[in-house]
Amino acid sequence: MAFPTDETIREIVPAEFGFYPNEHVELCLYNPTDNTFISSQRIDMADGAISVIHVVYPDGTYTNYITLDFSVVNTLYPTFLIPGVFDMVINVFEDMIGSTINKKLTIDEISSDRSEVRMKYNTFVGTFERDELNNVVYKSIPKPFLGGIVDNLLVDAQQTNDPIIGVTATEVLARAKQTQSTYIAVENLHLQPNFSAVITQIMKDARDASIVSLQTADYRMIESEFQSLVTSNLIASFQKYVGMFDSNIIVT
Repeated sequence: MAFPTDETIREIVPAEFGFYPNEHVELCLYNPTDNTFISSQRIDMADGAISVIHVVYPDGTYTNYITLDFSVVNTLYPTFLIPGVFDMVINVFEDMIGSTINKKLTIDEISSDRSEVRMKYNTFVGTFERDELNNVVYKSIPKPFLGGIVDNLLVDAQQTNDPIIGVTATEVLARAKQTQSTYIAVENLHLQPNFSAVITQIMKDARDASIVSLQTADYRMIESEFQSLVTSNLIASFQKYVGMFDSNIIVT
């Protein structure tokens, strides 16, 4: 950018930006010759220098543009812009959890390699705070815990017949009875024990495959990644043993 003569500049911004008064942008000026930093200025939505234009195109797509009125910027922050030619970086911020005047999170611990931080709440943690946190954090679990979860989900639950901690053959057959009209044949032929044995075998096979998959996975996994891993292994195990259901039916 050169020192603006038309008093406005437009840049594309995320679709969710521009709805809350605590959102702001940071204007950063750099020397285009050697990329050295010159200065920066925070501009709040409440300053009246920022507006968001929502443009809908004939094909149904849309783009949000941010407009900065430099006549207002110059009035509010007269020492920021100086005559010259600069590279400008516009950082877009939304305080999605807390703010400078309401710090809800603080650093509790920093890892020895300084690659991770443990955060803690400064305030009461309720539903609202958890919803805020879910906006900005991808919750993940280390692999050692995931191995235990797989055991609970696919093996221990069946052994203890506890549907609270995982999948049980009893629960699977109960759902089949509710949703599959042909399930009456299973009851008439008294095949529940046979089918339970096949389901147990499927879950054990899926458990073993999931443990192998975890050995080559990242150390931490988010819920959707773990769910996809277990689901794919369950489907593969079902396809592997599905023929055993038919082999248990003998018509005399």
